[in-house]
Amino acid sequence: MSHYGMGSIRSPPSENGCNGETSEVRRNIQDDWQRRDDILLLTTAIKRLVDFLNQFESSCRFRLSTLNEKLTALERHVDYLEARVSKGETLN
Repeated sequence: MSHYGMGSIRSPPSENGCNGETSEVRRNIQDDWQRRDDILLLTTAIKRLVDFLNQFESSCRFRLSTLNEKLTALERHVDYLEARVSKGETLN
């Protein structure tokens, strides 16, 4: 049952026997509120998931950028060392 308290509604006694229709309307209203609750829960969960994925993507981009900078520096150093070795220089 939803938190809207729809289960506490009581229909007044009916003189013309429409109590069945009233309970059906009440049940339809309760079902509608339950569907709305379910949609709200799903929407909230999807928003949280999207927020997490956006933060994760940002974190990964930053880490990959940092790693790329380190690899570029290492490649330059390796190129420098290869040039020194090919010229016959000592590495000391």
